[in-house]
Amino acid sequence: MTFLPIVGACDNFRPTRDASLVPFYLSIPPSKGQLIGLLKPIVLAAIEADTTHQCGALVIHSPPGSSSKIVAFSDSCTTAQARSAALREIVLRWREAGTFAGVIGGRLWRNELYGVYANPFVRTPEPALVLERSACALFGIVTYGVHMTVFTHDFKVWVPRRSKTKQTFVSP
Repeated sequence: MTFLPIVGACDNFRPTRDASLVPFYLSIPPSKGQLIGLLKPIVLAAIEADTTHQCGALVIHSPPGSSSKIVAFSDSCTTAQARSAALREIVLRWREAGTFAGVIGGRLWRNELYGVYANPFVRTPEPALVLERSACALFGIVTYGVHMTVFTHDFKVWVPRRSKTKQTFVSP
């Protein structure tokens, strides 16, 4: 017996089947392996409403003959530094305005840069951009972390606890 059927039942999120999510690519036209996130409609609306973003860093594009949209970095943002600076400017402005306060507001902001790769399963020497970890969720960027629970040879279980000084600490 294994837990595989339980994992299969719980692992039921299929983002590619959700037509309301807008693909977020590194560039237009998108090439294979450049999908870095999926945007919820509310985030797309915030991007569309944000007319002050850095020299048109993000482009909202509708493929010919399609009513769907995609978002990507413009031709002026072709380096990791340019993409990182552009998104940082946008999320800092949203944070100051209280936009998405439940995601990037107050203590949720970690001051932790997270490396975003063109393909999250293949590590390249350099990330495609870096972004505040808490803001990654807004852009549908998958983030990873480590959590260890240890069972020792003398039949003890070590379960770590989150630090009370960590930004995302929630009192039990």
